[in-house]
Amino acid sequence: MNTLKAVKGMASIIIVNWNGLEHLKICLPEIEKQSYRNFEIILVDNKSADQSVKYIKENHKNIKLIELDKNYGFDLGNIEGLQEANGEYIILLNNDTRPRIDWLYHLIESAEKNPKAGIVGSVMLRWDSQVIDTAGDGCTWAGVGYKMYSGQEYATLPECIQAFGACAGAALYRRSMIDDIGFLDSQFFMNLEDVDISYRARLANYDIDISRLSIVEHRVGASVKKVSGINTYYASRNIELVWWKNTPNRYIVRSIPHKIIHLIVSFINSFENPIKAKNYLKGKFDAYVLIFSRKIDRIEVQKHYEGQNLRLSSEVWRITSKLGRKDV
Repeated sequence: MNTLKAVKGMASIIIVNWNGLEHLKICLPEIEKQSYRNFEIILVDNKSADQSVKYIKENHKNIKLIELDKNYGFDLGNIEGLQEANGEYIILLNNDTRPRIDWLYHLIESAEKNPKAGIVGSVMLRWDSQVIDTAGDGCTWAGVGYKMYSGQEYATLPECIQAFGACAGAALYRRSMIDDIGFLDSQFFMNLEDVDISYRARLANYDIDISRLSIVEHRVGASVKKVSGINTYYASRNIELVWWKNTPNRYIVRSIPHKIIHLIVSFINSFENPIKAKNYLKGKFDAYVLIFSRKIDRIEVQKHYEGQNLRLSSEVWRITSKLGRKDV
């Protein structure tokens, strides 16, 4: 079994939970078996009603438990967890995952190998399979994040994975980077916050690596199904916030055609059912209220931009690629 030598600091694993007792019973024991031992677990509970807190108190007394008075969402939950974290490496992990025994070791190993890496992502496989859920995030000129390598077999992954960003469902964030550019944006609540922080890291010239050997299995959509309506709302809204906050001035004009294509296609797709359409339209409306009222701090974000080229994808390519996948 691997043992990492000369570790510079500890890892703080933050898990945000809302009525996820069934997942915690699988996830937490697997974390506690990790081959890499220099870590703490911080569980932030968003006022669960399913005995999650009781289970933690009775079965995992070594875990730091933060009990919130209501559901503050993924982002504020992780921000609360960060306040209690002592680690040099901040690790975010979804509760509906099952990490392999060397998952944490390989995350830390990748961070140690590349001091320029502000973020290191894991490979997320679909539950009980070798099929990839995501191996890094892509991002288009329209601010739309998407899963890379989704639906492919793990064996087909390249040794060196090139990605724009990392999925926050299983990722490492270097504390020194957080001190520099900030952490998750609390205004996002849930959805695309990982694309946002990856974009900000790119603007500030941090590397983002994906560790091929850091693997978790993921019950895809298990948490989102509980909140499908608000998931549509926040996805619709936060795409606009990612685009407006992060697109550098030199690229705004270039991004406009991609943004128009996104709006047309997503508007048409939203009319699959009336509830989805309502949440989609409300999300877009609220996004532009925030933008035009200057509640999205674009100026502060752009201060970090060092003028380097960005590897963003075409929105046309993303849409056609998605349509061509049978698993979508």
